[in-house]
Amino acid sequence: MAGGDELKVLGVWTSPYVIRVRVALNLKSLPYEYVEENLGSKSALLLGSNPVHKTVPVLLHGGRPVNESQVILQYIDEVWSGAGVPSVLPADPYERAVARFWAAYVDDKVGSAWQGMLFTCTTEEERAAAVARAVAALQTLEGALAERGDKGEGFFGGDGIGLVDVVLGGYLGWFRAVDRMMGAQADRPGEDAAAGEVGGAVPRGGGCPERGAGRRRQDARVPAHPARLERPQIQVNCDIVRS
Repeated sequence: MAGGDELKVLGVWTSPYVIRVRVALNLKSLPYEYVEENLGSKSALLLGSNPVHKTVPVLLHGGRPVNESQVILQYIDEVWSGAGVPSVLPADPYERAVARFWAAYVDDKVGSAWQGMLFTCTTEEERAAAVARAVAALQTLEGALAERGDKGEGFFGGDGIGLVDVVLGGYLGWFRAVDRMMGAQADRPGEDAAAGEVGGAVPRGGGCPERGAGRRRQDARVPAHPARLERPQIQVNCDIVRS
């Protein structure tokens, strides 16, 4: 570990933003302490570590806080690099720029549409508009992922998991949850028109690899939620899907 400094993650296990940070740490085989936060009663450590947004995730490296999930991912990649350590971002400057563009796209377009369906839509018309935005965003992303597949790459980051895969991967559980909430599952489109259309648009490459070997590599690094939270009665807090 760099400088021998300890790592601590403040988070909520259901947050896609927290999941992506933990995946990145696991990819690099970095030991860290995970602290589950109660967003209904935020700890003094969280409020002191992220006084601007007061949200998770927060990475504490030797006691110093790093905030905002994509900033954290890039920090992790810069600090823990070198021979034998998997890189989240490619070495080539142009490819790094491309990865940053699509990672930002995932949050700005895909993530925001799904959040709208979950938290801000109050009418069927608003929900239908959010579905249309989600479908359009996912279709655009699918095109970018297809280009990578045409090159024989199993992930957006190439032969290994990269920034876009990690960023998109944090949402996959939420994609399934929204499909169920709206009356359909992604694998069974048609039970509900809107949900089926969105489910059918979920990218099948890149962040959600179909190849068995790639899927096993990714799953091995996805953090499990604490045993005490099995079969939880989730009270949704909008802070879960911010950062």
